[in-house]
Amino acid sequence: MCQCVFAQQDAIVLSEVVVSDSQLKNFTETKNIQVLNDSVIEKNLASLTSLLNYNSTIYFKENGLGMVSSPSFRGTTAQQTAVIWNGININSQLNGQTDFNTISTRDFNSVSIQAGGGSTIYGSSAIGGSIHLSNNLSFKKQFCNELYLSYGSYNTLNGNYKVIVSNEKWSAQVNISRNSSDNDYDYLDTENQKNENGQFYNTSFNADFGYKINAKNFIKFYSQFFESERYFSGTVVAPSSSKYKDFNTRNLLEWDSFFNAFTSKLKVAVLGEQYTYFENFESPIEETSKAETFIAKYDLNYELNETTDFNAIIDFTRTKGTGSQIGTNYRNIGSFVLMAKKNFFNKLIAELSLRKEITDNYE
Repeated sequence: MCQCVFAQQDAIVLSEVVVSDSQLKNFTETKNIQVLNDSVIEKNLASLTSLLNYNSTIYFKENGLGMVSSPSFRGTTAQQTAVIWNGININSQLNGQTDFNTISTRDFNSVSIQAGGGSTIYGSSAIGGSIHLSNNLSFKKQFCNELYLSYGSYNTLNGNYKVIVSNEKWSAQVNISRNSSDNDYDYLDTENQKNENGQFYNTSFNADFGYKINAKNFIKFYSQFFESERYFSGTVVAPSSSKYKDFNTRNLLEWDSFFNAFTSKLKVAVLGEQYTYFENFESPIEETSKAETFIAKYDLNYELNETTDFNAIIDFTRTKGTGSQIGTNYRNIGSFVLMAKKNFFNKLIAELSLRKEITDNYE
């Protein structure tokens, strides 16, 4: 008896998924990577804190639902835990960390957790580990709509709408999220005492577009806006009347090219962050700071053969910071990264990475 078996044929066109953070895929085989896909994201609360609190070993210091949240990864501080958005480090230029309650996870297709130092690729803020937020664009014919709504105690509302439209030539996905709560829970073992200054809301908008010029060239654009207002909770003996406003913008333009053994990625990003703090929300006295960051990054990967890869990255970052307490300051940082990977007989993998940074602000 004979059977005919058909493998992949030229007539079969597979749907392409183009990722921006290629180093996470290609140069982390010697590290532990945990990927939380969209099905896991949908089963958890919207904040990045809640998702990682129940699905990872990262420790969080959180001052209540929606309040300030900072991680400790492998014994390090929040300044050594990098948050990477489509291959770009988005840790604050003002305090060196990311507030995990200002990230809505439903705006992303997947969230990856890299345990172990990744500072060669992502800078010194990744000494403990890194969290990767990815919007993966798929070039296939589809039209999808998703609506998520939840309502709970203390007037807690979570909502998200996502639409994905694509074909073989272009791809687009848009997310809108809204989260809010009065957060006025009763204090335990007290008489009629409530958390009277814990209300919050946040709104985020995320749009991603990709265009396939030809089989070897892709152009992608990612944009994100986040706005929130939080009233910081006090305690039973020390009530609070403070308020905090956030406004963050992120825009990234990327051009990917594939030529035989070479893969080229050029990224240009503009990031903005601003906060306003009121010691007393009924008073007009406020403290405010903002930072504007420009990033240019070129990434070239060379696949010598099936077992050997080389990757070089050139990165330039310029930041302008202004604020009530810091005046106006500028910082320029240039960096060069060289990485190599070798697979020995499918039994042993070796990875080597080197990073050099130059800045005019410090030695």
